[in-house]
Amino acid sequence: LPPESQTILQQLGNDYKLGLLTDGFLPAQQLKVKALGIEKYFKVIIYTEQLGREFWKPSATGFKKLLEELKSKPENTAYIGDNEKKDFIAPNRLGIVSIQLLRPARIHTEPSEMPDSTARHIIDNITELPALLQKLSFRT
Repeated sequence: LPPESQTILQQLGNDYKLGLLTDGFLPAQQLKVKALGIEKYFKVIIYTEQLGREFWKPSATGFKKLLEELKSKPENTAYIGDNEKKDFIAPNRLGIVSIQLLRPARIHTEPSEMPDSTARHIIDNITELPALLQKLSFRT
């Protein structure tokens, strides 16, 4: 886990309820979470494969479950992702604030032609996230 990501997760965890929604084959995703040592930062972790592969993003099912488990309203929730082809469609349609993180070495660079696929906000570095959330007046 990059040091700046660890710092931001620690900082945000003090002010917000954090949840993680992750797609992919369950054993691989669980190993990634464990290898990164990030489970301690999240109140809820949802592996969409446990819901069924038909509920992988861009399905709204995982996002709805995340809202339910965090006891959060869409308008008080932000979703941060990087893949325009699947990450922002459901949050945008549900009224969740969508934020795209454009890391320089990112894997997902292809734009999407799907409706509602563009994030409402874009940041270039995870260190920009706390200020953006504060500007958007998010509260726990």
